[in-house]
Amino acid sequence: MRDTWQLPLKPRLRRWRELRKEIVEISDRNAQLRVVIDFWKTTPLGTRVIDPYDHTTWPNPWDLLNTNHYDENVVGLCMAYTLHYCDIPCRILHVQNVENSEIKLIVLVDNMHILNYNYDTINTKEVTNEFNVLTEIEVSTLVK
Repeated sequence: MRDTWQLPLKPRLRRWRELRKEIVEISDRNAQLRVVIDFWKTTPLGTRVIDPYDHTTWPNPWDLLNTNHYDENVVGLCMAYTLHYCDIPCRILHVQNVENSEIKLIVLVDNMHILNYNYDTINTKEVTNEFNVLTEIEVSTLVK
């Protein structure tokens, strides 16, 4: 999957579709989330791509895969889109960790699992004690 990001658009979109099909066939939630993390952690990260404060400007997943530019927030957004299109309940949380001077988008799955807070990790909801939630966004409101 590491070469996904060097592929032209159509094969990149095909890989994302294959990922979603793979996730749907897995019955264990932790295994599903691990597959999502393993796919999206391979993206090459650059400078800020989206404004985490204004969800009305966030592109849809197809536009994100088309432009092929990613930052930490886009990865969180793409994880949420992936889960949403696999019918896995999730929300995007815009959070701030004052102690670490960090503001980012994370994904809350089934109201118990956190993705994109710590790299390559599925955190439990207890990690929410480390940050303040600035905004909570239902993924379904982002997709039309």
